[in-house]
Amino acid sequence: MKKFNLSLSQHTIIYFAFMISQGLRYLKGYDIVHLDIKQSNIMIGKKLAVKIIDFGESFHPAFKSTLFAI
Repeated sequence: MKKFNLSLSQHTIIYFAFMISQGLRYLKGYDIVHLDIKQSNIMIGKKLAVKIIDFGESFHPAFKSTLFAI
């Protein structure tokens, strides 16, 4: 995995924050709580597609456990 040292505009940062919030809203619609949102669990693709990854600590009430994989 490559890491880049980029300077981002305020508009781009707001876009990323909005896309992350939309992803979390989508998960909430399926009663999934991620429980480990941090910088290393957010992937940004070449076309600025934002992905939330690493669901190892996520929770769904039907499973009554934090070990949940999608």
